[in-house]
Amino acid sequence: MRPTAEIAAKYFHGTWRQSARQTSCPLGARTSIAGPGSTNIPNFRPSEQERLATEAAQWLAQLDLGTADQAAFERWRDQSPAHALAFARAYARWEQLDGNEAPQAEQHVGPSASRRALMRTALTTAAVFGIGGGLLTSRAYAWDHAETGVGETRKLMLPDGSVLALNTDTAVAWKFNDTQRVVRLERGEVALDVSPGPGMLSLESEGASTALSAGRFNARLKAGALDVMVLRGKASSKAQALGSAHAPIVADAYHTLLLATGEPSVRTVSKQQVAATLAWQDGEILFQDEPLSVALEEYNRYLPGKIVIVDSSLSGIRVGGRFTSTDPSAFLEALEATLDIDARPVNGNYVLTRKK
Repeated sequence: MRPTAEIAAKYFHGTWRQSARQTSCPLGARTSIAGPGSTNIPNFRPSEQERLATEAAQWLAQLDLGTADQAAFERWRDQSPAHALAFARAYARWEQLDGNEAPQAEQHVGPSASRRALMRTALTTAAVFGIGGGLLTSRAYAWDHAETGVGETRKLMLPDGSVLALNTDTAVAWKFNDTQRVVRLERGEVALDVSPGPGMLSLESEGASTALSAGRFNARLKAGALDVMVLRGKASSKAQALGSAHAPIVADAYHTLLLATGEPSVRTVSKQQVAATLAWQDGEILFQDEPLSVALEEYNRYLPGKIVIVDSSLSGIRVGGRFTSTDPSAFLEALEATLDIDARPVNGNYVLTRKK
């Protein structure tokens, strides 16, 4: 039987408090209470968010029971974007409880159709309520959003069954409906395992767009360019992204499609390059005879405390090996043992100099 919103409110609030206590991220990564399909509230004190979660749960219970003062509820909801978002989250948790176990003594028949319609109307209004500061916009529930902090990775399933994995310091949004599938890479790097669906999946970034068939891909934004590696399937540049009449350019397996200023280009990649590109999905970083300066630029993507070269003569030294991406200890030990380099911790960073 469907649990009442009163039970759902208690469950939602208790679950939020428990998850807030248990949430942890490696190496000081940015934490996020919001999950897939929701939006983080930046610079928002946990105590303040807990208060709003409690109030939202109470309003939800009153709406379910038919005792809510509609005008008072609307005033509360419209106070700020955070109020509207808190109610949307409470309602989503209530919906998730449908069919789940709840104490038998507290179960009863769900709300009447009119009350349920009222709550859905309240939710819709919350969704379209104008929200700034990086929260939901009027396109809420059309675009979903997820991100990771430095040193953090995350994997989630998209509405069509495709799997999206986010590498360190990555932000991505997506919009799916009956006629289109769009993923927007805002920063960082993602891996995509695209399921068959209605047409090709559109992968976009600022100033670039590509169409992906069913298959497996890795995409990274770097210096304003979108670099898409194709492991299975095809990636096709979109003519409209070129600003000209150029025909779309297609990359198939073991090729990369580079979308930057000017005409897109396709390059062949070796198995070694593929291994280095995909190492992050196993929590590793792979160097293959790279200049030390290039290796450190890559390693520092995963580290809140950076590795810095003080002696510029070290920059061109070639390095190689496979290391844990979020823990540079073994990498620094290898530099000291084999390359006569001194690695010293300084104010949370690591400074590299030649041994004297």
